[in-house]
Amino acid sequence: MNLDEHIKATAGAGREIHVFLDQFYQQYGIDHRVVLHHEMGITLAVTRFGDEARAIAERHVRDDWAGQIPSGPDDTEYYQEAWACNAGKFRAAYLKAKELEHLR
Repeated sequence: MNLDEHIKATAGAGREIHVFLDQFYQQYGIDHRVVLHHEMGITLAVTRFGDEARAIAERHVRDDWAGQIPSGPDDTEYYQEAWACNAGKFRAAYLKAKELEHLR
């Protein structure tokens, strides 16, 4: 889903949470998901926006992953460089996710 679809799906609630989760889209394209679209990203959203952010962040991630929530950037069921649209962007996104791990 794109940002506008996520915002519409939550009746406009949590726009800042959706923006937070998708903040790396311009930089990494579809491979932005490896940065924050998993449990670690949800935890970071809750840290930043409070406990009320959890439901919106979980919905956002589930909507992008057919109802599932990957465990983190190393969850190879969801994140594999071989599946990436652009291996260089995927690798850069993965490294960004690893950099953010210490913030949770």
